[in-house]
Amino acid sequence: MIDRRRFLSATASAAALAATGLPSLGNAQTVQKNSRIIVGFPPGGSTDYVSRVLAEKIRGAYAPQVLVENRPGAGGRLGVELLKAADPDGSTMLLSPASMMAIYPHVFRKLNYNVFADVIPVTMLCSFPFGFSVGPAVPESVKTMGDFAAWAKSYGKPINYGSPGAGSMPHFTGFSLGRSMGIDMTHIAFKGGAPSVQDLIGGQIHVAVGVIGEHLPNFRAGRLRILAQTGPTRSPYVPDVPTLAEQGIRDVVAREWFGMFLPAKTPPNIVAALNGALREASRAKDLIEGYGKLAYDVESQTASDFAVSLRTEYDRWAPIVKASGFSSEE
Repeated sequence: MIDRRRFLSATASAAALAATGLPSLGNAQTVQKNSRIIVGFPPGGSTDYVSRVLAEKIRGAYAPQVLVENRPGAGGRLGVELLKAADPDGSTMLLSPASMMAIYPHVFRKLNYNVFADVIPVTMLCSFPFGFSVGPAVPESVKTMGDFAAWAKSYGKPINYGSPGAGSMPHFTGFSLGRSMGIDMTHIAFKGGAPSVQDLIGGQIHVAVGVIGEHLPNFRAGRLRILAQTGPTRSPYVPDVPTLAEQGIRDVVAREWFGMFLPAKTPPNIVAALNGALREASRAKDLIEGYGKLAYDVESQTASDFAVSLRTEYDRWAPIVKASGFSSEE
């Protein structure tokens, strides 16, 4: 793709801009003061890592300095609340997983933000499927989802599956899979993906549903088996693992993403400037390679396309959460 700064000059016509489908990076689009990316999770996690890579890439292009501010609390919800309260001048951004925006509104009865009134979606940054993995508590002969369904139905005991947390996308993905296969699976909530994997390989749970990148080291070491990946297509990081659809389960598709958000009422020119800076960063080789270490696929969308993606996910998860019967009083 050609360089945006050369192509999107101040003299470019509206027709030329429409033809490119890219935001304008014209005059006075850069925020003039130091900015921050809020992360609603502790340092050291995947959200933090993605944020720090991006902060370095857009420093100077979007704002003089871009720092990452970790503000963990309330399962990531605190970060959204802080963004909501921030000045809409472009100096405060939020990097958030899809769950905060597309699932939490259906889970929490008392949510202190409205996804469609309090924040502006800027762009999707990366995405990744989940793995449906089994360990030593499931016989070695179980190698496919069909094998698993047949074994589970004949097992005669409760089947349990672990996820990184109650109310998370893996939680409801596991619920959807159990319902689709006609298996009653009990959800076990962990505090993160790593503990669920540890209990899986230790034989304490039958299944773990979680970020596929977190399952890969033990998969490659032969300590667990990834029976399926939940995305619409195979991940290039696990090309030998089939999708659910390839195994006849076509009604369950789940793919988590990270996106960037700004406060409501942020001027359109600032939204366009941040979108352009982030999409330009998405083409950097070291960023692509860095995200690849987590088995994340780099994404790049216009703000309007990202808004559509968010609404689609929000609407899709609503009936699933309702059918699960799960809600939180928090």
